[in-house]
Amino acid sequence: MNCEKCGYALLDVWNVCPICSRIINNKTIHVQNEQVPINIENRQNPINESKTKSDYPEKRYSDTERSFILAFAISLFLSIFFYALSSHERNSNNLSMLAMISHLVALVSIVTAYIKFPKNRTIAIMFWVYIYLVVSTVVGLFVLALACAAAWQMIC
Repeated sequence: MNCEKCGYALLDVWNVCPICSRIINNKTIHVQNEQVPINIENRQNPINESKTKSDYPEKRYSDTERSFILAFAISLFLSIFFYALSSHERNSNNLSMLAMISHLVALVSIVTAYIKFPKNRTIAIMFWVYIYLVVSTVVGLFVLALACAAAWQMIC
């Protein structure tokens, strides 16, 4: 006998298909010469049946999660904006300081958000991208300082 759903070859003693978990037409199970009825209505869905998107509840962010994401985005935008302004002006110490403070606020907000909501994918992605950018900037500045020191040694 073959399964009606997937066509797998079944043994006569099987009551459930091992491939697709479909119950075979026999509505009883033979247990040591006794017949036990199967309750088909209360049967759970088999594991391998795919669930649709509507089967899962929609993920909503809390107000706190949104406020952390918003604080990070605004502070990052401000730091980029202040750095851009400081590159076009001669006396730009104040703008550079504002850019550094904005970066610090962005760093604190994304680290705090990641600690508070580690399962939030958006916050996790923003955290790791920002950490990568900060670490790569620090490494780049360190390499630049080493190159300048080596050049200075060659000149003197």
